[in-house]
Amino acid sequence: MKKRKYLNRFAVLFLAFMLFFTLFGERLYEQTLPKVVTTKAKEKEFPVTVFLEDGTEYTATKKELAVPAYVLEGNSVFVLEETPDGYLVRERVLELGAEAEQWFEIVNGLGKQDKIVLAADRPLKDGMRVLRVEIK
Repeated sequence: MKKRKYLNRFAVLFLAFMLFFTLFGERLYEQTLPKVVTTKAKEKEFPVTVFLEDGTEYTATKKELAVPAYVLEGNSVFVLEETPDGYLVRERVLELGAEAEQWFEIVNGLGKQDKIVLAADRPLKDGMRVLRVEIK
């Protein structure tokens, strides 16, 4: 009789755990994903020096798409990619140009609508599934 009592308690506990993980499994899984904060590349002004035919030097500025230096890992950034299953990060190699005030001009490799990862709560790898966090 005592053995049956323990089996009944075990069955009830087992079913309770199964019900809990069935109902909250997706939320628990999302809590284990790396959390990232994203933004789009911004237009910044970069100095341009032009030498005229008579030898005079003329300095002007040009507006170009740019990323802050702290998001760069070498010459690459992580870009957020939206899929039907959630968000993934992809490492994208950039061709960089001039630097001004800790911002680098993007010559090639990133568009205006691409969302770059500004910060993450742990190291990222290419193709990793992440949870996008909005800062208000």
